[in-house]
Amino acid sequence: MEAALELGGATMGKLVRVGVTLAMVASSFALLSIPTAGAATSKNVFDLHVGDNFAPPLADPDVAKAANGETTSVRVTGVFDAAAKTASGSGTFEHRAPDGTLLNSGTLTITGLTAFQFFGCGFTPDGDQLPPNFCGGRAILTMVAHPAPGVNVNAILTVTCELTDGGPPPPGMHEGIHVNVPSHVNFNKSVSGSNVFVEH
Repeated sequence: MEAALELGGATMGKLVRVGVTLAMVASSFALLSIPTAGAATSKNVFDLHVGDNFAPPLADPDVAKAANGETTSVRVTGVFDAAAKTASGSGTFEHRAPDGTLLNSGTLTITGLTAFQFFGCGFTPDGDQLPPNFCGGRAILTMVAHPAPGVNVNAILTVTCELTDGGPPPPGMHEGIHVNVPSHVNFNKSVSGSNVFVEH
């Protein structure tokens, strides 16, 4: 557990202060038509990056903790359509005991989007400017974990990114993830996270 926590120990809002790196990231998105911060809406299509070290200085993975002290660390790359309520993607997970012992690990598949709350695009909570298609919000996704070949475990992944259009994120919204495996375990406390939604 200690190693997992160290990997994901900073939020998106703090990490993105590295201006030179962000300029390089912005140039990599120099498409013919990049929407302005005000043009994005909750009905758009977004690339999904969850603890996947998408671009420096983003860290990985995201870590969440259950009430019993167990943790899960997650990396996901995918895409979702907020209007159509569809999503797809894949990633990996680790499930650890309170003492850090690895209990399970495997791959995961994103299967759908239940809801998306849009925060805006282009700015960290501290007011630092980012590429205008780097957006924040809270996405509630369905997923299937595969801890072993032929084993499928349904779960709900909630992803929060603190980026906005210039104001603070809604109260109570913090960078990170929650993972609920119904009738088994609910990792409902975000320990660390580094996420971003990139608007198409």
